[in-house]
Amino acid sequence: MVKKMLAAINYGPEKFVLEEIDVPRASGNEIIAKVLSAGICGSDVKCFQGKNPVPTPVIPGHEFCAEVVELGKFSQKKHGLNIGDKVVSEQIIPCHECFYCERGMYWLCKNNRFMGLSGQTLHLTLVITHCNLYIQDGCAEKVFKKM
Repeated sequence: MVKKMLAAINYGPEKFVLEEIDVPRASGNEIIAKVLSAGICGSDVKCFQGKNPVPTPVIPGHEFCAEVVELGKFSQKKHGLNIGDKVVSEQIIPCHECFYCERGMYWLCKNNRFMGLSGQTLHLTLVITHCNLYIQDGCAEKVFKKM
């Protein structure tokens, strides 16, 4: 597995720096995925401009298609994914404990965080958490390539 990767790191308004960082390792239910294609969301632009301040440093972004390259100890059983599968990530990271999450309505979670906007560890755009997996059978790759 590759030991280093490039990442655009947000250190504040108009302070995005391209740096080489360590590639994270999967643990528990986590999955490490190599980003194949990515989009730029309006929230990314607002963060760059300082109009949507976020805790920093953080690697921005939450709209991407990726290939699974590493599975945590429990992730294959939990998610049914294999090395080489294509995935996209939901931007919402729900708490799984509030009234709405307990009813399967995670998009209404009162304690949610947003991938790439909530000051998670620097590698979160590469680590797809247990609640954010959707297999797309190559569809997302085709959409991103056309953009």
